[in-house]
Amino acid sequence: MTLQVKQRIELDNLPLNAVLFGALIDLCLKMSEDRKAEELFEEMEAMNIPHSIISMSLKIKMYGRLNKPEKAMQALYQIQELNLPPGILTFNSVIDSVARTGGHHHFQEILQMIKAYELSPNGCTYSIIAKGYAQGGALDKALETFQMMEQNGFAADPTHCNKCVEVWKGANLLYLFMQTQTLNHRARTYNYFSK
Repeated sequence: MTLQVKQRIELDNLPLNAVLFGALIDLCLKMSEDRKAEELFEEMEAMNIPHSIISMSLKIKMYGRLNKPEKAMQALYQIQELNLPPGILTFNSVIDSVARTGGHHHFQEILQMIKAYELSPNGCTYSIIAKGYAQGGALDKALETFQMMEQNGFAADPTHCNKCVEVWKGANLLYLFMQTQTLNHRARTYNYFSK
């Protein structure tokens, strides 16, 4: 389908630019043609068509779906080099991309970048980070992230971020589980030492 749309654009002699490439790439991603999206990015870059923040955000999303977290991080660095203004959604996309493949070692670096751009993490940011830490087995870091989230005024209300509802529900269940485990551990430790 994407190939047909691209052929039609070329037939109509429309100049391929970042907007058209972005639309084609977005179509590929919506149709789960991730490899084709990657080919379109390569073609766009070979034609020296400049990126926009939208095309770079799509690139990050694509790398997340292709399980290429290091490439997602490279795209984030490329955004800096191009002096494009990322928003918190761009950063959330990078965090999600690296979290999917156990790249939680990048979280602190990304949070520093968010601060450098004078942006603030939102509830989704914290939820994705907590989920990434939990999936990577760093339950203590996941719990710290939930505590940081609460300290910054975020509660279990995902209404401001519709796409995060499922992540939020899972992350909150994980948080409750970890609190229960912590309390159980403390009770066992107390019972052991009180004998």
